[in-house]
Amino acid sequence: MSTVRYRKLPVEVDTVQWTGDNLDELIAFTGGDFLLTTPGEFDDPAITAKVYDSLHDTWVGVKTGQVVVQGVKGETYPIDADVLAETYELVTEPVEDTLAAWLAHRFDPNSGPWDGMSDDDRSHWEHEAAAVRRAAARGGFKNRITTSTGEDGRS
Repeated sequence: MSTVRYRKLPVEVDTVQWTGDNLDELIAFTGGDFLLTTPGEFDDPAITAKVYDSLHDTWVGVKTGQVVVQGVKGETYPIDADVLAETYELVTEPVEDTLAAWLAHRFDPNSGPWDGMSDDDRSHWEHEAAAVRRAAARGGFKNRITTSTGEDGRS
């Protein structure tokens, strides 16, 4: 068998660097698929969090300082910042906001492509995206208080 050479296609990916202090940002970025690790969960003590890789159906350890990438199939995975710099170039032109489209695809997979949605459907998902941004900006999502019977404690 002879060696076959391939060149990586030019694709754009979204990323967020794990600083150890931006848990809510990574939770929002990954749609809830980012968690802190427990001591001893991974052999490498430098791993401080984990991200779910839906493409490979597994949790992957993330070290503080690594960059979490959302790949072309929606999968998320960590890479070192220097590897990111070697394999990707920074996109400097304005990027269209994709959170609303991502939310629609994630929570309503039958919604179809963003450009094919009705104005009402796009407006709904833009509203949901704004709520996620507000929650991330204030440091997290509100927790409901429940009674001992498990009922919602709101009046």
